[in-house]
Amino acid sequence: MTKKVLLSFFLAIGVTLNLFAQLSDPVSWAMKSKKVGADEFELTITARIDAGWHLYNQEPVKDGPMPLVFTFTKSGSYQLVGKTIEKTAPTKKFDDMFGVNVKYFNGSATFVQKVKALTDKPFEVKVSIEGQGCNEGSCVPLEAELSAKLSGAILSATATAPATD
Repeated sequence: MTKKVLLSFFLAIGVTLNLFAQLSDPVSWAMKSKKVGADEFELTITARIDAGWHLYNQEPVKDGPMPLVFTFTKSGSYQLVGKTIEKTAPTKKFDDMFGVNVKYFNGSATFVQKVKALTDKPFEVKVSIEGQGCNEGSCVPLEAELSAKLSGAILSATATAPATD
């Protein structure tokens, strides 16, 4: 009898912790890379957003929610090419909670960042993501760390002119 009570107790704790984890982190993240040139890569970052939740976009709004921010770790091995682009079009709507027009994503969102390799050796790109997710009654801060290992630039052989006498 005591074993059944303990088992029930631990199952209840497990279910509670699982529900809390889902509520506190309604967005899961993934990043993949694709080589698009001799020294250029495209990083695709995907957000999977739980039903009933939304993720705000990168555009700051005065008196609005915390915008989505991608911070790439600086490195001598690569440089960013342009800004992080929102490939998924956000929904634009007046938000009663903040009292302003906002842009947000439901379900999923895709972002792309181009990177130029500055070395022919393999290197890693790390990105920190911060933002805010909300449902009808509450908002939670979102944080994630992602990384991708890239192969490095393909260096072209330089032709040398023959020596002339």
